[in-house]
Amino acid sequence: MTSKASRFKHFLLSVTVAYICASILHFTYDLLGRFFPLAGLMPVSESIWEHLKLVFYPTCIVFLYPWNKWIKKISIKNRVIMTALAVIIGKLFVATGYYGLKYGFTIEGIVSDCLLLLASLMLGLYHGLSIKKFFFPIWIFRLCLLYLATDVLLFYVFSFWIPDLPIFQPPVF
Repeated sequence: MTSKASRFKHFLLSVTVAYICASILHFTYDLLGRFFPLAGLMPVSESIWEHLKLVFYPTCIVFLYPWNKWIKKISIKNRVIMTALAVIIGKLFVATGYYGLKYGFTIEGIVSDCLLLLASLMLGLYHGLSIKKFFFPIWIFRLCLLYLATDVLLFYVFSFWIPDLPIFQPPVF
């Protein structure tokens, strides 16, 4: 298999794994009886903020958990940097895409949300995978690790203390 075909195959596999993980995470909190310690890991409402978890955690699973031999070959330092880039791009695309579709085109619904999540995961994972062979200084690794840890902390904090801002409020149908 050519290098380009191999990269494409791993990209599609990564997107599939991430999308399946996101789909499972979306419904798990309610299925587990709204178990309090899991609130920072899974969406607890239909707000955009809570749906950013569906980009964050599956992306972390794809890049940080060595689930296949191809990912195992990449150093943990580069995987953390890849994860941070993919998460930033994916989360920005979810937020801007949702508000762009809702207020720009008055498109809202489960189909557009699912397609937006898929597109966000694809865009983030593509850019994350594209930097796997670059060399990065240690301070960039540390900065990305701090960013990822801060995201986890913020997901927990804002799952329980919900600011009165549109991104944190569930849509009203």
